[in-house]
Amino acid sequence: MTSLIPYFIRTAYKEDPTFIDAKIGFSLFDSDKFEGNLGAAYASKASNGINENIGPAAELADYKNLIKSGIKYADFVVRGQNTIDSDINEYIVQSEKRSITLSGVEPVADELHNFYKEIMEEESILAE
Repeated sequence: MTSLIPYFIRTAYKEDPTFIDAKIGFSLFDSDKFEGNLGAAYASKASNGINENIGPAAELADYKNLIKSGIKYADFVVRGQNTIDSDINEYIVQSEKRSITLSGVEPVADELHNFYKEIMEEESILAE
C-alpha cells in the first residue's frame, strides 16, 4: 500500500511543516504485483475522509491503478527494472514526471545518488 504515501503527504499532510517542501519519489518493482483488486469500498476507506480524489485507484483498486495513483501524487519515479508493465510506463511518460530506470548492474547506488542529486538541485517540482 505504499502507493498511498504520496497521496497522504500531498493531501492530509500538505500543511505539515515537515512535508511542505518535500519531494516525493515513488519506486516501482515487478515483485510488488498482485492479482485481483481490493474491492469497491477501497477508495473511500483509503482516503480516510480526505475530500481529494485518490486518483485512478478510485475507479478500480487493482495493481495498475494503485501504482498510477502513487505516481499521480509523486514528484518523480524510480523504476526498479525495465520490465514494468507497458500501461504503467505509458502513464509515467504522460505524467511528464522525472523518472529513472535502474540498469540492474551493480552498484545501482551511484545511479540513484546522481538522480537524487539532480532532483534536489532543481527548484520545487511539486506534483500537481
